[in-house]
Amino acid sequence: MNWYYAQANQPVGPISEARLVELATAGVVKPETLVWREGMANWQPFREATLTPPAATPVIPPVFGSGDPAASAASGGEQSRCIECGQFFPASKLIRFGDCQVCANCKPNFVRRLQQGASASAAMNYAGFWIRFLAKIIDGLILGVPFAILAVALFLPYLKGQNWRPERLDFMMGVPLMLQLVFQLSYWFVAGIYNTLFIGKFGATPGKMALQIRVVRADGTNLSYAHAAGRFFAEILSSICCKIGYIIAAFDPEKRALHDHICSTRVVRK
Repeated sequence: MNWYYAQANQPVGPISEARLVELATAGVVKPETLVWREGMANWQPFREATLTPPAATPVIPPVFGSGDPAASAASGGEQSRCIECGQFFPASKLIRFGDCQVCANCKPNFVRRLQQGASASAAMNYAGFWIRFLAKIIDGLILGVPFAILAVALFLPYLKGQNWRPERLDFMMGVPLMLQLVFQLSYWFVAGIYNTLFIGKFGATPGKMALQIRVVRADGTNLSYAHAAGRFFAEILSSICCKIGYIIAAFDPEKRALHDHICSTRVVRK
């Protein structure tokens, strides 16, 4: 499949798809560079271009399923490491993009990151579901314990001071519900500031720092404060509907939760 790309308002090509990706790896073709191939109605940015579908790429399992170079060497031939997954494969089975080599399994993700502006050498070690879950528990304790103490301090005196007569039942039920709403909104307000400041400044909340993971953009750079705030609000969507938005991170190839998909972020190990 032949492609063309725009340079100085002039079309360059035809070139193969593999060559187009190599140019993207080298930084010649950028995410915003216009590209075109036969069958497309108009030129479009490289980041939006549809390259070879993942299904067209054969799946090649790791040698002996171990990823160990010593074990892999037993199969004969030179062994090289995939920059994305870290597994070892025969050199002939890897796809080279500039100075980088990726396996067939990782090629779709690698190309997608290039389209989003990532550096070819910036391989990401994605943080899995369980380590992210543990980080969330740590952050929950940091925020939740002080609020639990505050809740006891606020609600207990109120409940003790009530005259529990049946005719006052509506009154007694209404006021605590109102207090709970104010309390919940206050919690989300503090949690929003907590996440925005820590992720915007350090790329990680204290819970993530403790486990050596951080939040980055698709190209591996840190989030701005505005981006961190947007990610927090998007995370609210992940928390509804039985936490399904979080659970999908366990099945996503880049370990992304719903809010990571919405904000184009990744959680990676340092």
